[in-house]
Amino acid sequence: MKVNARGGGIDAQALKAGAKALQEAAYAQRDHAVALEKGEALLPGGPADATPHLSFSERLLAAERRAPDSPVDWSALPNLRKATPAEIDAAWSAGKSLYDASFALTRVAQLGAYLEPDPRGLGSPRHELDMRNQIIAAIDELTDRLQGLGALGAVFDVESLGAMRALADAQRKEIVDVHGSDLILSPKFKGPPPRLEAGRAPDVRRLPETKALFAADVATFEQALAALDARLGDDAVAASLVGARAKLPEPERPAFDRAVAGFALLADAALNAPDYANHAKGAGDRQEYRGHRVSGFRCKIRQHASKATLRSVITRAARAKDPVAQLEKKLLLEFGRELGVPEGEVKRWAVVPEAIVAALADETFVPLRAVNEGAAGWMRRHRVPEAETNRVVWDLTQAVVEGRFPEWRVGNAGSEAQLAHLDARARQAWLTPTSVNKPTDQPGLTFTTTEATEKPHEIFWATKVGGPSHGFDVMPHCALACFINARNQVLLAKDPRWPNFAGRAYLRLFADPQTKAPLLFLEGMKSDFPYPGQGGLLERAIVEHALEKAKAMGAKLALSPYLSGHIQDMGLPGEWRADTRYELAPSLLVEAASVFGDHDWKATEREVRSMRNPQFLVDTNAL
Repeated sequence: MKVNARGGGIDAQALKAGAKALQEAAYAQRDHAVALEKGEALLPGGPADATPHLSFSERLLAAERRAPDSPVDWSALPNLRKATPAEIDAAWSAGKSLYDASFALTRVAQLGAYLEPDPRGLGSPRHELDMRNQIIAAIDELTDRLQGLGALGAVFDVESLGAMRALADAQRKEIVDVHGSDLILSPKFKGPPPRLEAGRAPDVRRLPETKALFAADVATFEQALAALDARLGDDAVAASLVGARAKLPEPERPAFDRAVAGFALLADAALNAPDYANHAKGAGDRQEYRGHRVSGFRCKIRQHASKATLRSVITRAARAKDPVAQLEKKLLLEFGRELGVPEGEVKRWAVVPEAIVAALADETFVPLRAVNEGAAGWMRRHRVPEAETNRVVWDLTQAVVEGRFPEWRVGNAGSEAQLAHLDARARQAWLTPTSVNKPTDQPGLTFTTTEATEKPHEIFWATKVGGPSHGFDVMPHCALACFINARNQVLLAKDPRWPNFAGRAYLRLFADPQTKAPLLFLEGMKSDFPYPGQGGLLERAIVEHALEKAKAMGAKLALSPYLSGHIQDMGLPGEWRADTRYELAPSLLVEAASVFGDHDWKATEREVRSMRNPQFLVDTNAL
């Protein structure tokens, strides 16, 4: 397809062909680097357990390294066959950049069609300008990715790319000359002023009745025993626990009672949770989970198996010589098994009974199972080996059951890189949770915003508020991006009349690519699906919360165009921008932020990205 809009001479077919060639080169380069790296691990003295994690092609390549006579054609890899570790690392990095650049080029080629004028005259100025902005951002991203690789002119038509850039620039200037601005907000961002009244009290009677256990339900041994008996339905279990406790000295009984409470919470969670490993669907919202609204034949098969296993494990542990130690050890192993973590991995973890009970009481079981059993499958779409995803997920799970999740989330290698550009003041302000109280038009009724890191495990359920794609049981790898990256904060809006979070919004921390100064971005608010209240006042409180955070950090704040009603209503100083660029430091594994165009992606390297929609850059110094 030739796109000759106003003499631009853009050869879109050539660009698409270049994208295909670049992608093929990237696959070959990256696959060979991976194969060689994994093959090294299988040489004499390498780890024996590496083999199960290799694909078929990687095993062939590894076999070639060990047996030169094997029938593997190395003609395409004459240099990699004798590569040094440093060369392997360089090949991996180059292959990854080529691979990412291929997708950037594909996007440029696809967007090229929008440079052609609509013969029917139906294109709106806002739509046309948006397309040109996206084209220019995509070309910038492509150029960044190919910098230093020498691939820019090797695989596609540089003249077509340059002509496309020039045409997009010229047509954007023409639109600006006509409309007097380089930024035209579309009607969807120009809605009526937000409604700021609290509205009628939500009718919580329509919500499912809560059936899940909480810490208060198992506070005593008698309560925990009754709850366990109601779920396992086995007199032998209760008898063995009562008998074991009677023989214990008084000082050991609190630890025994805590372990029994942990098993009661575990049984309640495991016997009412979806079987994500077999693609069972979850519930629609948190209250449905609390009401045990999970059904399906596959779920029941696993639940019955779990019940039988828990009966046997608890009975044997109670009859052991040291029942307290055995119950605590088995609580950890059974928690890990129910989450889908291999037993060999769980045995490496420290036994911290109080942390396990706290995690169960905070309802982390369902989110952790969803991530453990679902994230690796989703990350295969990004050509990430299961072993790589599982390593991150298991480290996350270990941190939770050992009671150090908040520290791990901030201190892992990815998060350290994401916070490295902050000075002491900004780092302290970013990591210190705050809250904002928002009085309503009803006497005595105040809405509150908090941060998901205010409590150790609250962030696990933050992704289950609105925006279904980021729900841990819908696209668990997207929820994982929230759990592992310290640059992602979740602001939670709370209505005291509602049992769960009424709304949430992502507040993200980036850096200015030139100055490295902190740059915050606030997305629009998502409401809890069953919440019937008016969200305008909750969202206003979230905007105010983000403003306070930015001022405390001395950082710039960009607001989503979906917040334009509040921007206008509050009279915020600043300007609309379409050319703001954001530097993203590496993650342990993944990032999910559809504001950049891609819904989710492997994010283990530094990136500079532009957003697909304009943002309002607040002048925080004028507030």
